[in-house]
Amino acid sequence: MPDIQPPDPPTARIERGGPTGRNRQFGLLFICMLVIGAGNSMLFAVAPPLVRQLNLPDSTVGWIFALSALLWVFSSPYWGRTSDRIGRKPVTAIGLAGFAASMGLFAGVVLLGLYNVMSGAVLFIALMLARAVFGAFGSASSPAAQAYIADRTPISERTEQLAGLSSAFALGQAFGPALCAALAAWLGLVFPIGLIALLAALAAWAIWRYLPENTPPKSEARASGDWRQLVALTQDRRVSGHLLYGFGLSLIAGITLQVLGLFTMDRLGVSGEQGAELTAAGFMVGALALLTTQLAVLPRLKASPRALMMWGAIIFAIGVLIQILAEPWRDPGGASRARAGRRLGAPWLHWRRIDRGAP
Repeated sequence: MPDIQPPDPPTARIERGGPTGRNRQFGLLFICMLVIGAGNSMLFAVAPPLVRQLNLPDSTVGWIFALSALLWVFSSPYWGRTSDRIGRKPVTAIGLAGFAASMGLFAGVVLLGLYNVMSGAVLFIALMLARAVFGAFGSASSPAAQAYIADRTPISERTEQLAGLSSAFALGQAFGPALCAALAAWLGLVFPIGLIALLAALAAWAIWRYLPENTPPKSEARASGDWRQLVALTQDRRVSGHLLYGFGLSLIAGITLQVLGLFTMDRLGVSGEQGAELTAAGFMVGALALLTTQLAVLPRLKASPRALMMWGAIIFAIGVLIQILAEPWRDPGGASRARAGRRLGAPWLHWRRIDRGAP
């Protein structure tokens, strides 16, 4: 018996303004995810040099992001269920406002630390709590935005539209570090964080003001067994291996992201703004490679999921091994570390900052 496709939801067939209006709404969500992606990758680049400028242990970087990630895991399902009850628009706006508040608080705490108003354990806790706001409230945007698109697209277009939303986040991750490097060179490490906070606040206002929400709230009863279903899924042999693979790869990727900034500064002998610039360049190249692979390489390979998982893990391991074996930078001319770091910089970033004490 042939498969019968379920009917599209009414909201996918009846949309104010037709396809043009729907595309504008999706474009607004695209921009919002772009801001979040850029802000997250930017913070990964500036956090390591900031932690060292604040005289905090290097492990502080891991703790700051770990608490936020833990809160994200538990908060994201809650916000998804809440969007079923009160609507996609307000939950998306809450997530963006939470992201803006988190970045603004983080920038404020860093300034207090740089001016010696806070220090030591108090500063460490304040930074961790500022980032935790993103895990608790910023996690609302992604599930609500995806649900908004799913509600308003037919099944035949849904995968394409959701992939576009994911690519917006990846695009922000690619160009966020470049923006961070340029701004850090001119205006210091704190300014990019404050700028992202402002852009996220404007995005939250735009969602609340311009994104239409005409569909009635849905029932929340279906969400009662989410955690039991998740536990049962981990015991299903058909998917348990894939879940274990995804967990392990995500864990390794998270560790790599958190130590990359510190590793780059130690290997190249730089710190401060120059450390953020070079780390940002590394993040940007990695994100562009990811986009190129997803959009251009994978569609042409037509490989099986098992082969992609195997070769992806092997290539990832080779990349990490190359970083581990890389020799520390030694300037043969005996120049200062700051000047050596400036020569290592990408040519399109135009180093203009005058180093203290450098000729």
